[in-house]
Order: sequence, then C-alpha cells, then structure tokens
Amino acid sequence: MPEVEDVDFHLDVAEVEMDTLAASSAGGQNANKNQTGVRLRHIPTGTIVMIADSKSQIQNKQKARAILKAKLYQIEVDKQVKEQKDLR
Repeated sequence: MPEVEDVDFHLDVAEVEMDTLAASSAGGQNANKNQTGVRLRHIPTGTIVMIADSKSQIQNKQKARAILKAKLYQIEVDKQVKEQKDLR
C-alpha cells in the first residue's frame, strides 16, 4: 500500500462508519469483554478495514484509519490511471 502521508488526501469522517468488537482469539476473560477491535467502513465505496492487533482501541483505530486512507487513495490512483489509458 502507498504511504498516504506524502500526498494531500482527505478522508471525510462523515463517510466512515465505525464499529467496535471484542477480540476473537484466546486471551482469557479480559480479551473477550473489552471492545478493542475496530471495524471501519467507507460508506460510498463499501471498503471495510478491520484491525484488532493492539490491546488499545485508540491504536487500532489509528491503524485502521491509515489503512483505509491508503486503500481509498489507491482506488483514486487506479481510477486516474484508467482514465488516462482510456484517453490514449
């Protein structure tokens, strides 16, 4: 995935739906009752990103946003490349 920090790409938070989820792996009672996992869905494109790596919901949310932003940026780049190819 491309690094999006280098490019001016805005992700509108109004277009993103966030759900929290409990860990699905073994980890004792604490892992099953804390909602640390994050699922982000970009409503216009239907792109979904789910992260449950960290024990912190904030860290998972930041990682998920970065990945979603990179995916949406790649979709835009692919769309522009296709338009340029079609013009040729």
